[in-house]
Amino acid sequence: MIEKGLPIPRAARGRRPRYPFAKLEIGDSFFVAGKGAALLKELSNCANYHRRHHGGNFVVRSVDGGVRAWRVAPKDATGSSEPA
Repeated sequence: MIEKGLPIPRAARGRRPRYPFAKLEIGDSFFVAGKGAALLKELSNCANYHRRHHGGNFVVRSVDGGVRAWRVAPKDATGSSEPA
């Protein structure tokens, strides 16, 4: 049966982000509990994806008990992210 005039539903927009990179302001960080190089690599990959597709600069480091990600200021021409 052919129907006319039906509105097209909105497209689904994928899944929710696992980590809150989009909500971070410069100087903010979040912690992910866990161990191992795999967690560090996963969080680093997510940070790089967010930087490439949405902007922002991030630093990811192993800390006691897990991994922490910070949003940092963009580097200036001298290569420093610190204010002058």
